[in-house]
Amino acid sequence: MQMMKSIKTKLIIWFSILILISSSAIGIISILLGINTVTEEAKKSLVALSKEAANTTYSRMEKETQVLETIASLDDIQDMDWKKQKRILSDQLESTEFHDLGVMEPDGKVKYSSGTTTQIQESDPLRKALQGEEKILSFSVDFKSNTVILIFATPIEYEGNVVGALLGRRDGNTLSDITDDIKYGEKGSSYLINTEGTIIAHTDRNKVLSQYNAINLAKEDESKQSEAFATKQIIQEKSGTSEYTLEGEKVYFGYSSVPNTEWIMVLTANQDEVLKSIPGLVRTNGIIIIITLIVSILFTYLIGKSFTTPIVEVAVHLKLISQLDITKEVPKKLLKKKDEIGIFANAVEGIISNFRRIISEVNIVSEQVTASSEELTATSQNAATAIDEVTKTVEEIANGASWQAENTEDGSAKAILLGDVISSNYEKAVALNEEAGKVSIAVNQGISEIEKLLKITEECSNETKEIYRVIQLTNESSLKISEASNVIDSIAEETNLLALNAAIEAARAGEAGKGFAVVAEEIRKLAEQSANSAKSIENIVLELHKNSMNAVNSVERVSSIVEEQNISVKHSKEEFVLTDAAMKVVIHTAEQLRISGEEMDKMKNQILDSLQNLSAIAEENSASSEEASSAMEVQTQSMNEIANASEELAVLAQSLQTIIKRFHY
Repeated sequence: MQMMKSIKTKLIIWFSILILISSSAIGIISILLGINTVTEEAKKSLVALSKEAANTTYSRMEKETQVLETIASLDDIQDMDWKKQKRILSDQLESTEFHDLGVMEPDGKVKYSSGTTTQIQESDPLRKALQGEEKILSFSVDFKSNTVILIFATPIEYEGNVVGALLGRRDGNTLSDITDDIKYGEKGSSYLINTEGTIIAHTDRNKVLSQYNAINLAKEDESKQSEAFATKQIIQEKSGTSEYTLEGEKVYFGYSSVPNTEWIMVLTANQDEVLKSIPGLVRTNGIIIIITLIVSILFTYLIGKSFTTPIVEVAVHLKLISQLDITKEVPKKLLKKKDEIGIFANAVEGIISNFRRIISEVNIVSEQVTASSEELTATSQNAATAIDEVTKTVEEIANGASWQAENTEDGSAKAILLGDVISSNYEKAVALNEEAGKVSIAVNQGISEIEKLLKITEECSNETKEIYRVIQLTNESSLKISEASNVIDSIAEETNLLALNAAIEAARAGEAGKGFAVVAEEIRKLAEQSANSAKSIENIVLELHKNSMNAVNSVERVSSIVEEQNISVKHSKEEFVLTDAAMKVVIHTAEQLRISGEEMDKMKNQILDSLQNLSAIAEENSASSEEASSAMEVQTQSMNEIANASEELAVLAQSLQTIIKRFHY
């Protein structure tokens, strides 16, 4: 039973490991796929939001530009008369969101309605308005006043010629106000950069005022290399997604160019915030893995039980066979199985059936040998008695022949008496010949039965050797089970150590590690149970090994007994062969007696016809009777030997029956 439990334990362990590995692999793959999917979706969202933010920025700038274009289309503005222009600009300023409006003359000089003037450099983008380009935007920082300035410019045309440009100034933080309202998650942000990588709008106004440029900063600060590389990528691609490490945190961002400008809208998202749903996915996968593992252990236990229960039942029958008990039947439900267990059960049932058949046949043969030996003993005793009587008769014939030779006067009367005795001797000789034939037939049957017994004994010896081999294999299997038990014990120790380490780590983790601590405790308990089970298996295996050794010793004793039986049967066969030879001598001698009786009968007639030859005939009869008496003595000795051999055969048959009775069938 413990051997079977070790098989179940191994099934549970290996299937659990396999399922744990496969489930973990699937969980890891699903988490990685989830991370990749969430990341890609976040990047797509960032691109979409950046594009929407860029369009929003453009629409707001477009609105301001349209206002400027409307003012620039006024006749008084197109006349380039500053007095008229100043009056109109002052009037229009209140209805717009511009802080100041001004006119740039062809030489780059700008006059504002507020009364200030400034000179626009040749490299300034605002000069493009004098060349007829529309919707010009210029962003700049006044470091003296520490303010950010956003200037819109549109050409002033008169009769198809550009005569100047209309400029509108407003607070540059307007762009930052737009980016303030656009962000991804709680930690995300958005900002605008120009083609040089300088930030012109940001939730952090200091970056705008300081003209933050990661590309320039990376030349002196290596920590900005990643951000500088990403900024260059943004400037080059204009639209897309990328990622970089910012202040120790990984950041994803999407970007899109603002239409009709050289600005690029950038949105950022913190990786931890993007992947905030992943820990939940990890916990869900962990729960699924644990549930799957528990269900698989239960399922494996049930499968192992369905495998081991039939094996236990068959093992019980093997144990009964080792105890020479073959009365029990293997359950039919096991015999009907179509798998290896069914083959195993049918093989055991075949062993039991063959044992029963062989033992029954040996028992029957031993009974027949016993009966035949008893009959042979009685027949040999009767033959010996008859031979004694013949011997006495022959002696009497010899005495009568001598007396006849001495008393020739009474020859005729004695001859008649001798004739009667000779006739009686002839009949007895014939009867002796018949009895000798019967004894020969019985001896031949005894030899045949002895040969059958010899074959059965050899078969019994072979089956005993097969049982010995099976028990040896069982003994070897018990040693392998002991080795497997040691492996389980070592695994339990390692598992206990791992559980202890896990409990320590869980304790270090504090509140977050409580759940893992419970799992570690359960693993430790399972390890202790595995260790206890391994010790129990070891004890059972030792007992099984001891029983196997006892069985081996028993089978060796049975083999020794069978070998002695085989020797005895062979010896009995030799004795029967000698008996058969002696019986042939007896039959030959009896035939000679019959022939002598016929001759004596003829001689009797001759004596009656001629008394003159009575003396010579009496002498011849006396000599013949002496030879017959000597042969009968030899025959008597042979019959005594046959009787002794039959008695020994009866003793051997009884011993064989005693051995067979040790089996329960």
